[in-house]
Amino acid sequence: MKKLQDLTYNEKLKIALKLKDSYSFFLVYFEFLPKHKTQKDCYTELNSIYIEFFGSDKYKNFDSFRACMYRDYFRKTKNQNNDKK
Repeated sequence: MKKLQDLTYNEKLKIALKLKDSYSFFLVYFEFLPKHKTQKDCYTELNSIYIEFFGSDKYKNFDSFRACMYRDYFRKTKNQNNDKK
C-alpha cells in the first residue's frame, strides 16, 4: 500500500469519497495508520485529503477526531459484535 503523499489524484478521490462518512473515515484511518509514525500524522494527512476535495476540515482538530472515534467507531464496533452473539 502506498503512502498517502504518493497517491495519484484518482486514488485520493476514492479515499476522499470514503472520508465523507465518519465511520468510513475511521476505517481508512486504521488502514493507513501503520504507514505513519504517529496517529496524529495519519489523521493530518487524511484530513488534508478531505480538505482538498471538500474545502473544510472533517474534524476541528486531532483531539476532536479522537473523541468522535472513541465515541462512534468503538460504540458501533461493540454493537456489531454484540449482534453476532
